[in-house]
Amino acid sequence: LHASSESRRPTAKQLGRVAMGLGMIFLALSLLSTSASVLKQSDIVHQVLSALGNEPVLAILLAAILTWLSHSSLVVLLLVAGLATAGVLNHDQLAFSLMLGVNAGAAVPAVVMTLSERHPARQVTLGNLLFRIAGVLIAAVTMPLWAVWLTETSYTIGQLIILSHILFNIALVAGFILFTGVMSRLLVHLVSETNNVADDLAPQHLDASATNLPNVALSMAARETLRMVDCVQEMLTHSIDALEKNDPKLCDQASKLDDKVDSLYEAIKLYVTELTRSELEEDESRRALDIISFTTHLESAGDVIDRNLLDTVRQKIASQAVFTRRGAQEVADIHAYVCDTILLASQVFMEPNVANAHKLLERKTKLRAMEQESIDSHLVRLSKRKPKTMASSNYHIDLVRDLKRVNSHFASVAYPILEQAGQLHDSRAK
Repeated sequence: LHASSESRRPTAKQLGRVAMGLGMIFLALSLLSTSASVLKQSDIVHQVLSALGNEPVLAILLAAILTWLSHSSLVVLLLVAGLATAGVLNHDQLAFSLMLGVNAGAAVPAVVMTLSERHPARQVTLGNLLFRIAGVLIAAVTMPLWAVWLTETSYTIGQLIILSHILFNIALVAGFILFTGVMSRLLVHLVSETNNVADDLAPQHLDASATNLPNVALSMAARETLRMVDCVQEMLTHSIDALEKNDPKLCDQASKLDDKVDSLYEAIKLYVTELTRSELEEDESRRALDIISFTTHLESAGDVIDRNLLDTVRQKIASQAVFTRRGAQEVADIHAYVCDTILLASQVFMEPNVANAHKLLERKTKLRAMEQESIDSHLVRLSKRKPKTMASSNYHIDLVRDLKRVNSHFASVAYPILEQAGQLHDSRAK
């Protein structure tokens, strides 16, 4: 199925991959059984297992470490069951101790792999580990009770290991499901968001292993692009808040976000560029170019806010100039309008739609009219030589101009959609 398919990603090819994977798993399990039979002849193995028979804690730790190193609880569990079936492991308490160790170690790889992730991911994996450790401790203490009950059945020791593993996990769910709320509150205190700048700047959705599946990789790049959108929108919000509250610290927070925007832009650009070096379908190539184009505009929007808008806000705060009530309302209205444009642009980017693309360009045209109306109104106030208007004149015009530029960068996501549909004819819109 896999080799006979000419297309790169047909259903038959994927079914072939699944079949090969299952075949390799069964082959590995067969080899494990053979290896267990060979180990039966090893004096060293017998000595080690005999020593562990009287050390249940050490046996649990050893099985947990082996499970962590192998990154597969199934492999280690079946190895233990294979040793028991081959007669190498004939001590019931040792077999159950190793089973408990496997279950404890099964949660460790996930904890290690999420150490660099944000705190919600780390809380989930650590909670799983803590629940499993608690379950293992309870099961180890009560082993004399339930082990006797299991050994009185007609199952072989190998079968008992598998059965006890299943029962342990069922008991784990039934026993601790009511304590998830308590664990959640505990983990909030144990695992909090770190202020690691490098982690904050790093992309979260760009998986290098997905580049052989272009559709998946492009979806990940699109999700990362939405993080850029959120950052730019947050920069804009901090800027206007700083303007209204005369708080320069908010300007500094917005400037720091621009570093994140730049970092995400570089990561997405490199990821998508690397993806385009492979053979892509026409729609995939077009989507890749759209992502690069939109992220470029997002990076430019961030620069407009950081280098122009924030500078204007800082200068206004330093000069202690005050807008008139009408002037302040005009800036606030335009800011709210740009925020609505950002929401629509995000929707158009994720779900390309000709009708919404037209709405985006209409918003660009409307904001141009709003800008002119605001400037005309400002000039009227200026002609009346109102002190507040005269002191804040340059700031008002610059802020409105920069907000319009940010709006235009977000509206740019409409161009490829309308161009493909053959509806980008208005030269002024271009």
